[in-house]
Amino acid sequence: MMKTHCCGSEALVFSRTSCAAMVACVLGVLSTTASASAQNLTSSISQYGITWTFDRPVQHGRFVNGDYWVIGPVTVVGIAPAPGAAPRDEVNDFGPNKWGDSGVRNDVRTRNGSMVVMTPAEAQGYDARGLTYDARASVSLPLTLDVDRSLVSSVSNVVIPNRQMHRDIMWAAEKSGLQLLKTAAVLTVLAEPPRDDAFRPSYVGRVKRIFRLGDVRWERLLRLPMEAYRVPSWAQFERYFERWLDHLNGD
Repeated sequence: MMKTHCCGSEALVFSRTSCAAMVACVLGVLSTTASASAQNLTSSISQYGITWTFDRPVQHGRFVNGDYWVIGPVTVVGIAPAPGAAPRDEVNDFGPNKWGDSGVRNDVRTRNGSMVVMTPAEAQGYDARGLTYDARASVSLPLTLDVDRSLVSSVSNVVIPNRQMHRDIMWAAEKSGLQLLKTAAVLTVLAEPPRDDAFRPSYVGRVKRIFRLGDVRWERLLRLPMEAYRVPSWAQFERYFERWLDHLNGD
């Protein structure tokens, strides 16, 4: 079984020291994105090029990592870009990978799919080119989301192969790949507004346990002298940790 990350990213491996320092930096910036008001009403929400439209104005806000929450239940009547069959200008040049196999196929049924993931499983409903695609995993509209549900929506890549999002830290042979998804976003439905320092809970299942920035044990993180290391671009690594989605691919 191969573990692959959504939005064209791969698993990043750090030492304990570098990982602790990076988590401290990322959490510090994410804390500035908390919602300013829990009483905002809106008929649509947009993030990462994805727009959800509701049948009525809904109360909404943002978690500290930037993702949106709404007070439910809510009914989603539109998602843009719209899910549907492959566009006519799509270009697919799959070919085998360096191991002589491929996790993709030429299947035009679905692009820009959305899911409500209730249990961990291999099936995905985002893009039919993936071998784990199952049409039953894709949601259809209008979609009523109860409290403690999460909607994951995606945008499919039109051209494959394409450049890896984290190509700057990859070796030459893996700076491009067969990334089916360009981006994805999570909308979480809650019963009441969370605290301003709340992290987005898991998008899987109906238990939405909320963790807070204020509960982070900062004293457990190592304090490292910045001048002793070649510090990478802040914006670069902020992007790597920005969209916390993970799915399984394989047999």
